[in-house]
Amino acid sequence: MAIAGGITSLPNLRRNLTYIWFLLGIENWTRYLVWYPGRTTIEQLGLGGYAMLGAAMWWVLSWVIFFMIDLTATWRRRFALPLAGAVVLFCTAVSIVIRGWLLVTIGPYPGYPLAKELVLLLRGDFYLTLMWVVAVAAMGRGLQWWHVEKTTAVRQARLETEQARAELSAVAAQLEPHFLFNTLSAISTLAARDAAAAREMLAGLEDLMMYTTRSGDAVTLAEELRFASLYLRLQAVRFAERLEVAIDIEPRSLDCVVPQLILQPVLENAIRHGIEQLENGGCIAIDGRLERGRLLLFIRNTDPGSEGRSSAGHGIGLACVQARLGLLFGEHHSFAIDRDVNASSVTVRMSMPELRKAS
Repeated sequence: MAIAGGITSLPNLRRNLTYIWFLLGIENWTRYLVWYPGRTTIEQLGLGGYAMLGAAMWWVLSWVIFFMIDLTATWRRRFALPLAGAVVLFCTAVSIVIRGWLLVTIGPYPGYPLAKELVLLLRGDFYLTLMWVVAVAAMGRGLQWWHVEKTTAVRQARLETEQARAELSAVAAQLEPHFLFNTLSAISTLAARDAAAAREMLAGLEDLMMYTTRSGDAVTLAEELRFASLYLRLQAVRFAERLEVAIDIEPRSLDCVVPQLILQPVLENAIRHGIEQLENGGCIAIDGRLERGRLLLFIRNTDPGSEGRSSAGHGIGLACVQARLGLLFGEHHSFAIDRDVNASSVTVRMSMPELRKAS
């Protein structure tokens, strides 16, 4: 019985062993035909049978050795090593006996006394056979190390994936109530002076919440833009003509994968620390393009610094954006906030790998 998770449970191991020893059996047969020329057809078939039965014997011995390696995988070395040595010597002895019997039955020396043949094999082939057995054991040990390393790597990757998803869920759990509180606060403020506009914002809030509560770590840029545009339309109801929006996204970048909810927190920050501080309002621009295998996103808003106010507020929203970028892309992303005094603007710059969802 195969040990669960051991070498003998590797997929296609039996098939691969069959291929290896079958090819070696064919090689031995052709070598015997060269060594023993002039044989009749029946004798040649006998040599072939000898070669193929020898290959079958080595298949079985290989499986025995691999099973022994699986069996002793968790044993202490002082117990495993003596057993390994005993199995190697046993397999060597079995190989000598079987080969001797095959040689005097269907091999090139029919009728030769078995005892004499075994003596000859012990003198001439013992060390060669021992070398083959040790080579098979070494191959099995190498397979075991590879299998353990591969299994450990897969398990570690699964743990890291589960940890990343847990962290992403924690980030989303922080962001969703934060977004909802700010939106409801804006609706409450607007209701005091424009009830119709407040009702319009409440109607759009349902679609927003459906997007924020959906499960998924990543979406296409097109999906994220649809949500961001809806959010900006709600804010346009609130600010009327004080908010100007410009969106310029390169079409071929729309199906790139981005973390969910990376635009809305930046837009919210731009409104809260930018547009709200300006008596005459301002502009928010979203630009996106592909460049050298990377997706570049720019969210720019009018800077109220020229009116004596500061736009440097960075709340939980931007921290969540950076966390999501880091969890999904690791070191392969960048996030920066630039302030251009001459242009009276603040720009959030994001860069991430150009990835697309599998079709």
